[in-house]
Amino acid sequence: MALSTTPLVLLVAAKIGAHFVLTGLPLVLIAPLLGLQFGLNADALGLLMLTLLLGTPTLSLIGSVGAALTLGVRGGGVLLSLLILPLFIPVLIFGAGAVQAHNRYGCKRACVDSGGLAGTICVFRTFGCYCRYPNFFGITFSNARIRSSSV
Repeated sequence: MALSTTPLVLLVAAKIGAHFVLTGLPLVLIAPLLGLQFGLNADALGLLMLTLLLGTPTLSLIGSVGAALTLGVRGGGVLLSLLILPLFIPVLIFGAGAVQAHNRYGCKRACVDSGGLAGTICVFRTFGCYCRYPNFFGITFSNARIRSSSV
């Protein structure tokens, strides 16, 4: 994979996209049926689908970063869960909180909670930018060691 002429960023993005299409998209499509089973109205179902469309790719991206960090580590499954579970929690809280706030307070409060989800996504996009330009903050990850460089 690393020796091909295709850029590595494009290959990784394709794998993450395929993961979202196979796991996240079916969840987004089946969510309205499950929401009807729990008595959600049409507005809440739309918000549920929106938060799932924002949240599931974010979870795929976080998981890919965690998988890349624990790729060659013995016992990486436990380390992977310790690394990414704290990063999953804000996405899950804001996504579920937006639908709950919509049911309690209406659209205005739900939009604020959806904004929190979008803010969380922006934080992880910044981390992704750091992964693309690793020396941006003066720290370089190389061979599972952290090297500090002067800026």
